[in-house]
Amino acid sequence: MEKEISSKRKYALYFIIVAVFVAAVVAILNYYPTMHDMVDVQIEIDGDVKKAPQMYYTFDATANLENFSAGREAECIGAEGNIFTYQVPSNSTYIRFHFNNADNYVIKGIRFDYDNNSIQMKSDAIAIAASFQGIDACFVDEDAMVQISTSGKDPFIAWDVRDYQIDDLAQDHSRPEFKKIHHIALLVVLVLFILVVLSRNKIVMLLNALYDDKRQILSLSKTDFKAKYSGSYFGIFWAFVQPVVTIAIYTFVFQVGFKAGNTVGGYPFLLYLVAGIIPWFFFAEGWGCATNCLIEYNYLVKKVVFKIDILPIVKIISSMFVHIFFIGISVLVYLVNGRMPGLTFLQIPYYMFCTFAITLALSYLSAAITPFFKDISQIINILTQLGMWTIPIMYDEGIIGEGIMRILRFNPLYYVVTGYRDCFMHGEWFWNDMKMTLYFWIVVAGLFVIGYRVFQKLKVHFADVL
Repeated sequence: MEKEISSKRKYALYFIIVAVFVAAVVAILNYYPTMHDMVDVQIEIDGDVKKAPQMYYTFDATANLENFSAGREAECIGAEGNIFTYQVPSNSTYIRFHFNNADNYVIKGIRFDYDNNSIQMKSDAIAIAASFQGIDACFVDEDAMVQISTSGKDPFIAWDVRDYQIDDLAQDHSRPEFKKIHHIALLVVLVLFILVVLSRNKIVMLLNALYDDKRQILSLSKTDFKAKYSGSYFGIFWAFVQPVVTIAIYTFVFQVGFKAGNTVGGYPFLLYLVAGIIPWFFFAEGWGCATNCLIEYNYLVKKVVFKIDILPIVKIISSMFVHIFFIGISVLVYLVNGRMPGLTFLQIPYYMFCTFAITLALSYLSAAITPFFKDISQIINILTQLGMWTIPIMYDEGIIGEGIMRILRFNPLYYVVTGYRDCFMHGEWFWNDMKMTLYFWIVVAGLFVIGYRVFQKLKVHFADVL
């Protein structure tokens, strides 16, 4: 009966592998990621304009329109008379135009240009602002010109540009270059498919072990969690205190010391920090603990009948208990600040699984090396400290140049951190960015196959060196 069940699982896994491979090929061939390029915004105005007015933009559809200036100023690339040309990313959701101190202006037109394509903003739409400050009157006259009267300090008007689909201006030029990316992606997926097929028996054995020993894994995880603090007076209380103190210190240093204001999307720094740092805490602790699992449980490794493949999983699940607690605390912090997470919060379990998967993939490799090279745990501690600064956890990516961010996005943890923020803040579903989703799972699959194969190769020597 056990052999029959194992056989069913084996064929089910084969079917899943083939189905995922076919789905990945179809997705690659039919998916053309959105290309966000710089689009020219040309505004023609009449009035006492002595210098180019300032223009700002944001990507956030839920942005506080009165406070998204930091790091998002549009560059003025041309000024001919009273015609000013700015550059904004094509995926901007709002643009905000600041007037000088003159009392009256006439906006003759606003146009978006990309190469030879143009989109004209209608006068009625210009007059109907999404937000404004210091504007006494704004109306369309009989000549279809927008008359604006200003008063007060720093008058501005913000417009919602999503209806104009300026992103489409850049899309017609992007499809041919993705053919090369398709070929590279298909080659990578094919190599991963071959590696998975070669490792299919080992993967089936691991899945069988997970299913058969699920109660033992959960029991060991609970015992491991309690054992970490069994010798201290306050016990597991310390598991929750350290992350809270760390968040408090970072908040004080950046928000009080460095005077960090709200983020580009208008969120307080504390909320931005919490949403990004809780998955990193889970990843860093899970990877660090799982790396040393064979040394910590050496008495189990030396047992012939014990399945040591589950030990990294035990350590990661043990770290997950604190993570689940902090998700609940994070929701409470958001509610206290008047920011209720939206429906996209329901995808938190998906991003938890993503964090678990990348941690497990790395842990099999590092845990296999540790018995032979015990310094690996110290190296990982340094890598996690450095890695926290290579993705936008402490800082808003809006203040980093796009060229640098294109490099930093290759870190697969960027997908996880931004995913948590999408759940808490931005309201984006994970399938809205299939390019990053596909990239993440390809990296995870590659790391897992390599790590687990190394673990299996070296497993026979663990008992001898421990």
